[in-house]
Amino acid sequence: MKHKVETLLITPPFTQLSSPYSAMPFLSGYLKKHSIDNIHIDLGLEVALSFFSEAGLASLFSEIEKFHKPKPHIRSFLKNKQRYMDTIDDVISFLQGKNQIFAYRIAARNFLPEGHRFEMLDFFETDGMFPNEIAYIIAALYIDDIFDAARSTVLPFFGLSTYGPKLERSIPDFNVIEKYINEKDIITAIMNNSLSSFDLKNIKLVAVTIPFPGNLLASLKISSWLKKNKPGIRIVAGGGYVNTELNSITDKNIFKYFDYLCFDDGELPLLRIAENITKNKNHPHVRTMFLKDGNIELTGAEETDKEFCIPEYDPDRMDKYLTLKESFNVMHNLWSEKGFLKLRFAKGCYHHKCAFCDTDLDYIKCYEQLEVEELIVQVVALIDKTGIRSFHFVDEAIPPSLVKKFCLEIIRKKINITWWGNIRFEKQFDKKLCVLMSKAGCIAITGGLETANNRLLELMNKGTTLEKIIGICNNFSRSNIMVHAYLIYGFPTETANETVNSLEIIRQMFASGIINSAYYHRFTLTVHSPVFKNPDKYSISIKRKKPNTFANNDVSYSEKNMNDIDMIEHGLNNAIYNFNSGNCIDADINSWFENKCHITIPGDFVSKILYPVMI
Repeated sequence: MKHKVETLLITPPFTQLSSPYSAMPFLSGYLKKHSIDNIHIDLGLEVALSFFSEAGLASLFSEIEKFHKPKPHIRSFLKNKQRYMDTIDDVISFLQGKNQIFAYRIAARNFLPEGHRFEMLDFFETDGMFPNEIAYIIAALYIDDIFDAARSTVLPFFGLSTYGPKLERSIPDFNVIEKYINEKDIITAIMNNSLSSFDLKNIKLVAVTIPFPGNLLASLKISSWLKKNKPGIRIVAGGGYVNTELNSITDKNIFKYFDYLCFDDGELPLLRIAENITKNKNHPHVRTMFLKDGNIELTGAEETDKEFCIPEYDPDRMDKYLTLKESFNVMHNLWSEKGFLKLRFAKGCYHHKCAFCDTDLDYIKCYEQLEVEELIVQVVALIDKTGIRSFHFVDEAIPPSLVKKFCLEIIRKKINITWWGNIRFEKQFDKKLCVLMSKAGCIAITGGLETANNRLLELMNKGTTLEKIIGICNNFSRSNIMVHAYLIYGFPTETANETVNSLEIIRQMFASGIINSAYYHRFTLTVHSPVFKNPDKYSISIKRKKPNTFANNDVSYSEKNMNDIDMIEHGLNNAIYNFNSGNCIDADINSWFENKCHITIPGDFVSKILYPVMI
């Protein structure tokens, strides 16, 4: 008789639609290695496919038609109701990689209805692009038009990578979000229908990952449905949001929805819970919070389980994921490209010193890396099981010493793969290593450049200099490896003039071809960072207050020396958007801002570092 599966893992709406979010494949593989059979459901994908279907759009149009005083773009959307309903299933099939000849019809620009999102095409040159390339962008804009119409009318919480993005982080008490749990909308209805369609009669334990704040509401809705319809099931929640926001929670109300909260490295905590529930064991809990005798109890930590297991990917499900290319930037589109399986070289960050980072938390400070032989076993096993040879390494930072050994083994064993991942801009990424990475199939890297200002790099404790970063980016680009730079603006003590001068250097890096895309994040102070621990060092004042009873992470602060950094926010983001699209890279940097800044960076700053004069 076939063994009954009693453990269900759920990824909630919405994390990403191009591939499974990494948490559940890793946990599923770990549990199976320890004889806990389980099923993983990507409910975000299931809900998205139901919503973006002829039946789903029929429900959406029905609800929007009840909406009073729609804006002009919504009235235009309603007029095209039948065209959207007649084309949606074919578009989704195309985005799943099926019927690729359909690209010719999409690219012709007379098949799909075009809303306001298509205005962006007026600013880009599409002549010379292959039909397949332009078709993916057009199809993504078509999806975005539907999304915009839904969000601006009947689905204010809707997001293609979130559900509940309007709910702020660090929610002070649980009542703020609990009032939304029972609210009905189309997404909730689809989610509940999906849950009811699964065979749950043998399930005893459900684990839900909450990686981001925008996944919290959907996770609570899932739990609410399970508690009402399958009251015997125990429910555990974990993930990035739980780790960063809920580790000091004192509000008991969340335990009406979750029986357990797991913290930090989730493999061992979940295994203990699963063995206790499905195998009638009596193991002590590890890094787990629950109610005991009406009080919140948090069990102590044990040594992190150092096992690395083969992630569990269902090859039959991989075909259902979508490619949603919304940009003309090839590097930027990698996040939306279907077909990359998640792997990692290590857990944690080997540097764990950056001043803005959550260095107090185990997911950063507890560093463990695989042996290269273990990683090769994972790669080969996943190729054999799924037939997929493309991988995204989701490390906090790929260790240079391990990546060198990995590349040598990949080349020696003649394993043909395509991969990319996140690095620190370390001097160890010299020309030889970058060439080796390229030969071993690396096509792109992402990294935290943060700022093109040496004073701020030192203050952030990045452990590097601008000159070194420029050289490392050049090493990658010369090896045909694309580079994406994460950037921060508004770091304490940073002036608007420093930010604009930093932007000028970023512009020159784009112009030199040593970075291919970049993104600016506004600095956010968190309770787990060195900046929070040492406010005087960073010239900030923190208004100390009693911790929230629910979520605690983001912290309000004021700078002792006021600056006008927020005045340049729009220009900064507009400039980066255009640079990513290959536009206006040679424009005067001050042209992006209403108030002129004093630019002190020479126009040949980057080129002189790349090509110094030999004396």
